Amino acid sequence: MKKMQALSLVVAIVLTGCATQFGPKTMAESGHYARAYAMVHEDGPYKGDRQSLVQFIQESTKTKGGTVFLDSFKQSIQFDTPKDARFFQAHLRNIYFAHEDKLITAGQKTELVNLLSLQFTMQALKSPQLLQEKELLSALNVSADKTALADRALELLISTNDKELEKYFPVFNAYKADNNSAGMERAVKAMRPLVDGPTTTLKGQKVGFYALELFVRYVDVTGDRSMDEKILGLLGETKLSKADLDVVEKVFPDYSKALIAARSIKVEFKTNGDEFLLSELTDEVQKVNEWVEVTPDATKKILFNRLRLNEQRTPPTTNTEIIPDPDFGTLLMIPKNASVLIDYTSSEYLLQWNFTVQDPQTRKSKTFSGNRKFKRIECRNARYQNVFGGVGALYSFPNARTQQACAEGAGVDFDVARANVLQDIAKEVNNEFLATTK
Repeated sequence: MKKMQALSLVVAIVLTGCATQFGPKTMAESGHYARAYAMVHEDGPYKGDRQSLVQFIQESTKTKGGTVFLDSFKQSIQFDTPKDARFFQAHLRNIYFAHEDKLITAGQKTELVNLLSLQFTMQALKSPQLLQEKELLSALNVSADKTALADRALELLISTNDKELEKYFPVFNAYKADNNSAGMERAVKAMRPLVDGPTTTLKGQKVGFYALELFVRYVDVTGDRSMDEKILGLLGETKLSKADLDVVEKVFPDYSKALIAARSIKVEFKTNGDEFLLSELTDEVQKVNEWVEVTPDATKKILFNRLRLNEQRTPPTTNTEIIPDPDFGTLLMIPKNASVLIDYTSSEYLLQWNFTVQDPQTRKSKTFSGNRKFKRIECRNARYQNVFGGVGALYSFPNARTQQACAEGAGVDFDVARANVLQDIAKEVNNEFLATTK
């Protein structure tokens, strides 16, 4: 019974701690004013905290600046998810409450309602079920007609000077679905500067594909080819992977196919040694260099002479070690002058290789040699033995050093070690014979 009472007390303390940690004031102190404000308007333990929180926010805005609450509210509208009907209902309610509490002005209330209306319009283009929410449509001045919805979204994006290109895509697609060519043209006209400006600025910066993929998608979505030259110019400055070129191919198929053909390295690997090992190395080389295509009809040949990997695994041996320096916690658990012992089973794995790789075309030749040794240790049966020969079990490691050594030794996997060695050899072969090939 006492144990149950103690457990209940611990649970209560934990729950109280969580409530304290994530309460509205704590949220507000960390700058999440809008989320904190939402908490005091929802059914729950904080509903009575509205007045004290409003006072705290008002004091914070005086200290940190008059727009910190407004900015927090904007971020919540733009970035919080999921954007379902409940999201919009709660935010609309809280906007009006915030104006009532004098946390925002009438002009700021209008600004937030317009922003919420834009988010609702954009979400409704992707989630048509929102158009069933008649009260929200009325409160946010949004039409259920898809063309009118797209018009409203485009109007809001343009009026707020929104620079996020991706936000315009659902608008264009809504016009496209209705075969509204005039709407599509207006959407492209609004988007084009958002492509033209950045593609001019990024020239010569050699940015990654992550910065260019959106422009490729723009062409894919809109079919607007007026920016092709600029986008292709930037793609030419970028290191593109095969996955990147799969995306590019949807819009620029000839460019993508030509680049894949230019970068592909067709090669045949041959050996007078271990054929299975060659097959393994072939797979590893293709993982290291995605442009390598191993095929028997390739004109480029790479020869592996005396290819062999010598592997030696020693049988496991078990020994007992006396721990000379048990920690204080262990000493408290054992009789005075008792010895601390632990059994460990160790096994070793040795890899050795020595072979030559040749390229008959370039007459380049290199010998690859090396060795790696791995040791696996499994610890068990930690115990103490008193001066009279009596033995007792220990259920924890006797000190941190032993715990670390046992953990590291047990983590050695010989199969993984072998795979890592093959990967390292494959990297060397690729760097010497394939990496610079066009």
